[in-house]
Amino acid sequence: MSTLSVAQAIAAAPVQPVAFPAQYWDQMYDIWLIVAVGIYLVVAVPMLYFLFRYRYRESTNEIGADEEAGPGIEVLWTAVPLIIVIYLAVQSAAFYTQQRTPPSDSLVVNVEGMLWG
Repeated sequence: MSTLSVAQAIAAAPVQPVAFPAQYWDQMYDIWLIVAVGIYLVVAVPMLYFLFRYRYRESTNEIGADEEAGPGIEVLWTAVPLIIVIYLAVQSAAFYTQQRTPPSDSLVVNVEGMLWG
């Protein structure tokens, strides 16, 4: 009886996916991962910068801002997530319809089940 190491088993693994919709799942995972990492970086990097740059100091940060920035930033942080969510929803719906449509040469299997049989 021969045994395989983990590295040999990974190297011997098939490159092509076994299931039909696997490439759609992989592509959707990659899209969501890129979007999630992008959002994290857009939020975390400025947060860390502002955390250290504008930390509280006695008698320095006692007075608030004199003027408001206007509605531009509110529109921006509402519109950008809306566009991202709409993109992800459309992409997911497109992949879902592709996954739910069987290939033309697929095998039809009729199954009859019985509850507590």
